[in-house]
Amino acid sequence: MQISNFIKTLFRNILLHRGLSLLTLLGLSLGIAMGLLVLIYVYFESNYDRFIPHSESIYRLNSYGKIGEDTIHSALTPIPLALESKRTEGVRSATRLMPGLSRVIESKHFRSLESNFFYADSNFFEVFDLPFLMGSKEDFRNDANAAIITVSASQRLFGYRNPIGERLKLDNEIDYTIKAVVEDIPVNSHLRFDILGNWAAVERTIRQDTLSQQRTMDRNWLYLNSYSYYLLEDGFTNEDVFARLAYQAMKKVNIQIEEAFGSDPPGSGSVQLNFGSISIHDINLYSDVNNELKDGSNPIYIKAFTGIAFFILIVTAINFMNLTTARSSRRFKEVAVRKVFFARRKDVIVQFLTEAIVYSFMALFLALVLVELFLPAFNTLFNINMSTRGFIQRPDLLWLIIITLITGMMAGSYPALFYSGLNPISIIKGSSKIKKAGILVRGFLVTAQVALSILLISLTLVMYGQLSFLKNADHGFSTKNTIVIERGVSTPQELRDFKKEIIRTGIVQQAGIAHFSPGEDGNIISFRSTDEEERVMLMATNYVDDGFFKAIGAKTALGRLFEVSDTSDVTKIIINESAARMIQFCPESNHQIELVGGRSDDETHVYNIIGVVHDIYFENMKNPSRPMVFIQNHRNQAPGHIIAQLSTVSPKEELIKKLNAIWETKFEGSTMQHHTLQKVIDNFYSEEKRFAGIAFMFSLLAYLLSVMSQIGFAAFLLYYHHKNIRLKTIFTAPYKRIMMETFSSFGIFVALSLLISIPLSVHTSNIWLSGFYKSFNPSWCYFLIPVVLIASTYILITYVAGKRELNKTFK
Repeated sequence: MQISNFIKTLFRNILLHRGLSLLTLLGLSLGIAMGLLVLIYVYFESNYDRFIPHSESIYRLNSYGKIGEDTIHSALTPIPLALESKRTEGVRSATRLMPGLSRVIESKHFRSLESNFFYADSNFFEVFDLPFLMGSKEDFRNDANAAIITVSASQRLFGYRNPIGERLKLDNEIDYTIKAVVEDIPVNSHLRFDILGNWAAVERTIRQDTLSQQRTMDRNWLYLNSYSYYLLEDGFTNEDVFARLAYQAMKKVNIQIEEAFGSDPPGSGSVQLNFGSISIHDINLYSDVNNELKDGSNPIYIKAFTGIAFFILIVTAINFMNLTTARSSRRFKEVAVRKVFFARRKDVIVQFLTEAIVYSFMALFLALVLVELFLPAFNTLFNINMSTRGFIQRPDLLWLIIITLITGMMAGSYPALFYSGLNPISIIKGSSKIKKAGILVRGFLVTAQVALSILLISLTLVMYGQLSFLKNADHGFSTKNTIVIERGVSTPQELRDFKKEIIRTGIVQQAGIAHFSPGEDGNIISFRSTDEEERVMLMATNYVDDGFFKAIGAKTALGRLFEVSDTSDVTKIIINESAARMIQFCPESNHQIELVGGRSDDETHVYNIIGVVHDIYFENMKNPSRPMVFIQNHRNQAPGHIIAQLSTVSPKEELIKKLNAIWETKFEGSTMQHHTLQKVIDNFYSEEKRFAGIAFMFSLLAYLLSVMSQIGFAAFLLYYHHKNIRLKTIFTAPYKRIMMETFSSFGIFVALSLLISIPLSVHTSNIWLSGFYKSFNPSWCYFLIPVVLIASTYILITYVAGKRELNKTFK
């Protein structure tokens, strides 16, 4: 009964004071809505692969090691490792996933380049029990030439025809038959594939080719080329199982290292390989290896977002306190009457806490509506695919209610203590007055909010400044009129013929062929200098032709670039500056490097360095450029891309149309796939751009909340000084003097927030910039802009509030 009376009183006060109540509810709703959006994002990033049955028992193996001075941190593992896992006690099943790279796939209906084609063991779906729409996992397990396709890939390739039984011919001469269709892999999964081919067909082909260098791959512990997973038996812990597995695996690795390098390997133990395991739940946030199937998220960002989300809720509660007590005289008499009629202090506390909690749940309802409205725009803006499904359900709904309760209790704590401590006799006599301590408490709360808004605005400006710097930085290649044409359905020779044709027509100024283009990982192979054979080095390799460096706009540091006459001598190579520093290249000497790992009998082993180019960033500038060796592309190496520098005689769109027309003439029914090198740079920093966008939303919300808090504090000060204002107005005191005396403490708290926030903003910005190999030096403007914004807001609020109060006094 008492609670219902409190709720009635709340709604009566809301109707009596609509403006302030609406401002209070809106501030609380915005804070909860933004907090929910952030928590949904954190939920999305923290719940990778949880849709898979028994996902808590699935682990992936990683490779760690050392070759010379270089370390190995890779998600790829040797093929025999999964076979060893199956024999380990406590493992129910173990399987492998092998990247198929980009494959040209033909059927009687289409010819298509598929970049998400993978091979998998026949028992893959015993570990990853994905939902089947057509067919079953037994169909895949029992047929060595079986293929599985996702529903979206099926619709893209076959339309609405039934794909079951369709034959697929790969460009490596292996045939598959589609046996089943599975649901699309959810976005929040580290797995990604459109088509899975049974690895058994590849193994059979390799074994039949007695001349193949890969026929011993299933016994080679030093060749990293597969993703290995295992599913634990019930009742076993991963620590015990992995310890047994690692012990057996390391014995076999050490045997092969000794066979390959002798009992005393070069560099005295410079070749090492061991393994680690990670739960598939932790791959997205906590993986510390390269060669991931999908780029993970930065856990620091997720922790920062979580902290900011809860901080926003705290600031929202503080804002509620300020606005609730801003016009406290309106509730003084109500509290006095309740106390005169024997209401205890506890009753008053319960009343105001109840009001705050009801306010919070009203705000929660409005916040959920705002979340549903803003979530599509949030997804589009930050290139993610989140939904409230899965978040707003048990037990998460329970946590949502608990968080709302806590927010309401925090928001109502100060008003409850403030009003319950009032003396009813003083209120009735009209001698009740807020103590100066009340000004200090509110002032420090405003200081914290204003300082936070300045910090977030400064950090957001620095983030966008760094993004602008990175996009305009020299990545070692030219983005002006330069495009990358995908191999598509062409054969290697057809792609070379297409390159000659577009050069002949004059559509492009320069064109070159490369196996890897910027934005892709090159093959990592071990080399050693012929002058220093005991030192093994890991370097990326790329197979290019004589036109590549001119087309990409690379600059020569030493020596020369490839020429047409060099094609007959494949021993000539070019390295980048990072590789030159690693091998201590001396241009005066005839420097040679020798291929150590990944070679076959028909491939050159010793190379002569004829030139050094400035570093070309195939990855972003968070880290130094990887040492890279550029080897001449020959008939044994299938080209992956054409890098083309468009002519300037016509608009870019018109030239691309002409290129596409030539492509369609050569490859009927196929569309030329291309992208610009500028897009590659944009993709380098997509995570930072997304984080900066979210930081912008945080800073905007923090600024709006600080404005509401300042409005509440200004209203409170006007109430606190209302008698003085009236007296001074009667005695015709100047307007400026009245306002200065009324809002002097307000100005002090705003100035204090500036003193706190500016050094904190500089320090925080420097910490964030330290995560980049190359960064810009922010000027003072990045920290002055939010100061000017806050100062202008303070002046505007005090002017409008003061003018309004004086007008009321005159009336």
